[in-house]
Amino acid sequence: MIMRYQAYLFVSIIALMIASCNQNKLKNDHLNQIEIDPKALFEGKMSDLFEIVDIIFLETSELSVFSAYDITKMRYYDGVFYFFDEWRRRGLFAFDSDGQFIRQIGKRGRGPGEYLTPRDFNINHWHNRIEIYDVLNDKILFFSFEGEFISEFKLVGMKARAYEVFDPDSYVFFNDGHNKYGDDYQDIPSNFFISPVSEFSVKSVSVPTIYNYDYMNSLNPFSNHNNRVLFLSGLRDTIYSVFPEGIKPEFILRFKGDSIPSKVMEDGTDREIDSFLENNDVPGYKMYLNETANHITFCYSYGQGMNIVFFNKITKELINMGHKSMPINDINYINIFPPRCVMEDSLFVALVEPSDVLKIYDSLAVEKRDNHAGLNINAFLKLEEVISKIEEDSNPFLVVYKMK
Repeated sequence: MIMRYQAYLFVSIIALMIASCNQNKLKNDHLNQIEIDPKALFEGKMSDLFEIVDIIFLETSELSVFSAYDITKMRYYDGVFYFFDEWRRRGLFAFDSDGQFIRQIGKRGRGPGEYLTPRDFNINHWHNRIEIYDVLNDKILFFSFEGEFISEFKLVGMKARAYEVFDPDSYVFFNDGHNKYGDDYQDIPSNFFISPVSEFSVKSVSVPTIYNYDYMNSLNPFSNHNNRVLFLSGLRDTIYSVFPEGIKPEFILRFKGDSIPSKVMEDGTDREIDSFLENNDVPGYKMYLNETANHITFCYSYGQGMNIVFFNKITKELINMGHKSMPINDINYINIFPPRCVMEDSLFVALVEPSDVLKIYDSLAVEKRDNHAGLNINAFLKLEEVISKIEEDSNPFLVVYKMK
C-alpha cells in the first residue's frame, strides 16, 4: 500500500530544456507539424462533419446539481461519467451512462478520506481506483469505484496544477508556477515532476514557461489515450509526449500570421500580456487537449474568443473552427464545442449548460414567429424536443457526437 511509503519527495532537478520559447526557431522537421491559419475558419454545415449520437440528460437533485461553468475536468470510464467541480461544489460527481446520479466521491474536510481544496482527479485503471489531488492538504486520496476511501499519499514540498497517471507506478505532476502557497514553495520552478511511486523520488523536467500564465489557463493540459500521455498548456506551441524517462516534443503547432511580439513577452507585465492577447487577434492560451485513435483536438484563445482544432493524425487534415465564424448548425442549435472528454474511442462528449440553450431557443422563437427565411425548422424542432426536457435549475446535459 502507498500509505506505508509516505516520505519526503526529494527533488533532483535535471535541467532539460527541450525546446525554446520561440517554436519557429526549432529545427524539428522530423516531428509532426500542425499548420494552423487562425483566420481560415470552416464555414460549412455541421452535418458535413459531425453526427449527433446521443443526448444524455443528467439527473438533477440536491446532491448532484452543478453548473457546466464550474466543471474543469470530465472523464468517462467503464460506463460512468465523472465531473470534477473545482470552483463551487469542489467535488467529484459520478453519473451512469443514462445520466442517473450515482454518488459524490469523498467529501470536504481535513480528516481521513476528506479533501479541502481538490485540484485534479484521475482514474487509475491499473490499481482500480479513483484518485483526487488535494492541493492545500498536500495529498492524493484513493477511493474505490464504489466511493469508499482506501488510503492517501502525502506529497511534501510540491504543489501542482494538474497530474496524470501514465503507467502502473508513475505519475507526472505539472506545477503551474503560480507560487501562491507561501515561502516554502517560492523556489519551485514551473515544470514537470515525474514520480516513480516505487522509489518516491521526483525527477524534474523543465519545459518552456511564460510567466504565470500556466495557472489559470491550464484546463485539461493532459490527455491519456491508450496509455499515451500528451501535454499542451498555456502559451506553448508544442504538444509533448510524457514518458518515465522524461518528455519530448511530439507535435509542433505552426500558426500562420501575427504572434505575440517578443518585446511584449520579454518586457511586458502579466497584465500587459493579457491585455495584448485580448485586443489582438493572435494565438494565445491552449487548453482542452483530447486524443482519439484518429484525431487530436484542442482549443486556443484568439483575441476575445476561442478557436477549436480537429486534427486528423492519419490524413493530416485539419478543421479550424472559431467564434467569429461558426459552422451552420443544421444538426441542432446546441453548442457542442469544445469536446470535454472522449467516450470510448471515437465519440466526443460536450457538456452543455441549459441556460445557454434557453437563450438560443428564445431568440429562435422570435425568428419562427416572424417567419425568418433563414431559420432551419428541423433544427428548431430538435431544439424544442431538448427544451421540453429541461426544467428550472436543471443540471447540464451531454451531447455525444462523432466525426464522419
